[in-house]
Amino acid sequence: MNIRKSPGLSLVLILLLTTGLGTTVAQTLRDDADKRRILVGAAVNPALFAEVPYASTLAREFNMVEPENVMKWGAIRPAQDKFNFGRGDEVVTFAKAHKMKVRGHCLLWSEYNPAWLSKGKFTPEQLSKLLQEHITTVMRHYSGKVFAWDVVNESFLENGNIEPSIWYDSPGIGLAVFFGHVLATWKLG
Repeated sequence: MNIRKSPGLSLVLILLLTTGLGTTVAQTLRDDADKRRILVGAAVNPALFAEVPYASTLAREFNMVEPENVMKWGAIRPAQDKFNFGRGDEVVTFAKAHKMKVRGHCLLWSEYNPAWLSKGKFTPEQLSKLLQEHITTVMRHYSGKVFAWDVVNESFLENGNIEPSIWYDSPGIGLAVFFGHVLATWKLG
């Protein structure tokens, strides 16, 4: 058969040559991301890990997970003197079992705070101490398990102003103090 007289065969040969002589194309998003050495992730809810389609899709398609809500103040610190890492640890366990990275979400937000915190009548000094204690405790617990953190979630309004919150509005707290706590804690490892 003459290749010049067979445009279909020429096209096949061109495609084989331009795609690496027949190497297989990634079959999943994760395969492609791994080949390119990039992270591709999904926000997850550990309450759904028992659902096979949910869990298998996450494991097959993603190499990183980020908890939707289970590492936020409202879930992880239900009382001032109590931390509950159970659901967040489920995310870490799932990720480890499937060779995925975990991105923590989030250390600070104006929303999803427990009532004891959002309705508490704390002085700026007390809030600063609570913030430092929270960040230190959470980051130490997840040290070596969480590779990165969404530190502050949605801190700006659509108009560019800073979102009002107990953290920003309280004199002496502000975001600068918060970032100082984060940096100091991060160095503690």
